[in-house]
Amino acid sequence: MISGADIEKAARAIAAKERLSDWAMFANAARVALEAVGYHSWMPIDDDAKSADQIIACRADSGAFLARWIAPLDFLTEREVEEADLDLKDIEEPDWFYADFVQGGRVTDGVPTHYKPLDKLPELPGSR
Repeated sequence: MISGADIEKAARAIAAKERLSDWAMFANAARVALEAVGYHSWMPIDDDAKSADQIIACRADSGAFLARWIAPLDFLTEREVEEADLDLKDIEEPDWFYADFVQGGRVTDGVPTHYKPLDKLPELPGSR
């Protein structure tokens, strides 16, 4: 989803480049161009975010982070489950989880408030 503010900003940039004052005439072209490159505005978290494989999420207290709506059972090894001594309900229930360069874990103290979908990965040699 692309916000009206982002479309206006892009349309104004096109108008400025063309040295024209009427940016509104470029609004549709700006929207089409932003969609063509897969641009996404920050969007409020909703059920659509939960269906994405991974997203860039954010919260006021932690900034942006990589997140995923997933059940711990889907990523923990059997050994990790045993060592953590978790109830079956705890590992089967999906929740927001984050990952960063050091560690990952369950998002606590509230949920992310906004998100951006990640672009699809490029076709890489040897990838599945």
